[in-house]
Amino acid sequence: MKKTNTYSSIILSLAIIFSIGIASAQSSEPLPNILWISCEDLSPHFDFYGDNSVPTPNLTRLSKEGITYDNVFTTAGVCAPSRCAIITGVNQVTAGGHNMRTLLIPEKPGLPKSYSIVPPEGIKAFPEYLRAKGYYCTNNSKTDYQFVAPPTVWDESSEKASWRNRRKGQPFFAVVNLMVTHESQVWMRKNHSMHVDPSKVKLPPF
Repeated sequence: MKKTNTYSSIILSLAIIFSIGIASAQSSEPLPNILWISCEDLSPHFDFYGDNSVPTPNLTRLSKEGITYDNVFTTAGVCAPSRCAIITGVNQVTAGGHNMRTLLIPEKPGLPKSYSIVPPEGIKAFPEYLRAKGYYCTNNSKTDYQFVAPPTVWDESSEKASWRNRRKGQPFFAVVNLMVTHESQVWMRKNHSMHVDPSKVKLPPF
């Protein structure tokens, strides 16, 4: 397994994606297809991070065949502002999306009125750059970026979105959001049977 001990964040991953795309575009090499699997609230409960409480053989295989970051930081402690930073490539404070949550879907009585932030001029969602390079960009299907994504971000964004709908030979960037680990989803299933014995889960020091 290859690891990096350098200070890094999810933005580093975006930089790698852009670098690959730009380098391929400037050479005769075809643009690589990119599959992004997004999960939330996982913490380091994986055997490649030293915790084998939950068997994750497919993710372990991915870690062995790719790069595992072991010193990663987020720019926000909650989900929607983090997504704002990921999709724009800038800190959510810079984009205006730091307050959790601006978009209430649906709006609820007694809570502040829902609003979509307006990112400063020049800040785009990064799939827009990939689309400009010829990529077919799909999202399946969560957005929740603190702003309403303009139609220029995705070729498709729905529960049925698929890279299979691209033109023949067209490179794709596809996001698959696995919602099952998100804290809100976990509490919704609080009465379901557990797949892991809670007594065997290693708790962090704080």
